[in-house]
Amino acid sequence: MYNQLCGRMRFKFIVPMTTLGVHQSNVVETCISTDASIFASALLSDSSTTIMSTIPLPSSLMHADLRYIRTCRYLVAPKNDGERVLILCGYVAIEGVQHNYIATLTRDGRTRIIGHSVVTQSETKVNHGVYDGTLLDAEEMEDGTYICFDLYAMNGYDYKRFCLPDRLSAMHSALSHMRSECRATFSCKVFHPATPKNIRVIWNKSIDKNSKCDGIILAPRDMPVVSGRMPYYFKHKPPCKCTVDLMFTGVGFVCSRGEAVRIQIANGTLKCKTNRVYECAFQRTEDSEVLLAPVFERLDKRIGNSLYVYRMTLMNFSEPVTINALCDSIQRAILARV
Repeated sequence: MYNQLCGRMRFKFIVPMTTLGVHQSNVVETCISTDASIFASALLSDSSTTIMSTIPLPSSLMHADLRYIRTCRYLVAPKNDGERVLILCGYVAIEGVQHNYIATLTRDGRTRIIGHSVVTQSETKVNHGVYDGTLLDAEEMEDGTYICFDLYAMNGYDYKRFCLPDRLSAMHSALSHMRSECRATFSCKVFHPATPKNIRVIWNKSIDKNSKCDGIILAPRDMPVVSGRMPYYFKHKPPCKCTVDLMFTGVGFVCSRGEAVRIQIANGTLKCKTNRVYECAFQRTEDSEVLLAPVFERLDKRIGNSLYVYRMTLMNFSEPVTINALCDSIQRAILARV
């Protein structure tokens, strides 16, 4: 499927579909669904074939993680609460005709085409490159827009080894062409140098209950992307925004693999439907007991968060890293580089 070239990975996925004997539009969708999953899985992991296990994931910021903050250069950005998707730009060849496409892949394996165009003979002479295999990481918001925050492949080449500023620069270049080919609205998450001032500005937005920002992202500036949980890439929420997505079974709530959540549900909360995913908050009683309170149904999700996310979110609610402690660690790192 791919070969090594100049130390980078170049993907090729032109697939002749002349023998399927089905309607052309169906051919395109079937081929895209198959190739998109294979491409993303092969890029993010050499062994795994599922997007769920290969997608890069940030770690919840804990007190012990502040030592990393003091030694690495970080960029900071607001955290948005949307559905995590991978965006793939590729092409398939059907009866000698090139079809460019932009598709989204969700963590539970769903693929959706959001852009599709047929390349004419005159256009084939102009190779835009982005459809040779470009993979972006993004969040799909409730209004159907996409906030892109990282890029793992560009023009068929593996970009995971590059530092974050280089990946973001390539992402801007890819999106400038994608916007002309697709009706979907794409925007880029804005990263700033992680200074105490920049962190507090985003943090103050996140503690506003009416704000769509529900925390901060701390991304290492000079480190590559790795598959799975990334130990130096952090997300951090204020206690008032510490929520977790869980599935209701009719008896109680469970995590993504069916692990039961053993916290009592608060009285007078939302009445939940069986086998639906709900965003749940934590509440603390006068006796310091922590209760679970479903807030609303997540219509955009089919599975809940993992047990790891649940445990880390509960710990962040119970023993949060304060904004003062975080800013102090950032300031120490800045002074150490002077």
